[in-house]
Amino acid sequence: MTLLQLIEVASPLDVKYGDETIQIADAGYVWIQQFPSDAHYAVTSMFDASGQLVQTYIDICLRTGMENGRVYWDDLFLDLIALPSGEVLLVDADELEVAREQGIISEAEYALAWVEAKQLGGS
Repeated sequence: MTLLQLIEVASPLDVKYGDETIQIADAGYVWIQQFPSDAHYAVTSMFDASGQLVQTYIDICLRTGMENGRVYWDDLFLDLIALPSGEVLLVDADELEVAREQGIISEAEYALAWVEAKQLGGS
């Protein structure tokens, strides 16, 4: 698990999902990252300066680990975003397709990404 406290930022970071724009980074924001062992995902929960959850970002990955005191994850490109409303968005499927087509990931890794995303609530 890691904790990232954003003390000062050059500019806030907003993301747009459909008609909704959400600020995910600004001064005072906190990101908590979790890297469960023996799982195929990493979770980043993002909180605003008042401590309210703004989104949870789930990176589907082949593995997570620690090397030389630093956490890493082998990204499988497909991601889920869980909003406080309960809505879950599946994103970056296009990046997953390109990675498979270019041989960056194997067919087994491609299949694993989809299985994991569906188990975590992605449609």
